[in-house]
Amino acid sequence: IEVVRNCSILAAVGQKMASTPGVSATLFNALAK
Repeated sequence: IEVVRNCSILAAVGQKMASTPGVSATLFNALAK
């Protein structure tokens, strides 16, 4: 674990994420809330 001030990094990794429509939209909509 490393702390970098004023920086955020999010990694989402999962099987078949790239080929499943709407996965990114769902993730970013949840973050927006």
